[in-house]
Amino acid sequence: MTVSSYGARLIELQVPDRSGTQDNVVLGFDAASSYKQHPNLYLGATIGRVAGRIKDGRFLSPGLDFQLGRNEGKHHLHGVIEHHS
Repeated sequence: MTVSSYGARLIELQVPDRSGTQDNVVLGFDAASSYKQHPNLYLGATIGRVAGRIKDGRFLSPGLDFQLGRNEGKHHLHGVIEHHS
């Protein structure tokens, strides 16, 4: 597995086929500059702390109360502080 230093994108994951031949199964670009030229494709992108919307930016975990930044109106979206799309 290979992860880039540009946004922690997954750029390579070698897996064997039925005959044991290893091949990269990750859809993406060959050059890091291509990711910068197409920032809205999210190829190989890793997600933030959470996926989806967290109502009011708040959730409870055993013994803990978490208040996240609100980046989608009064809610929290996808674990990021700002909207990037």
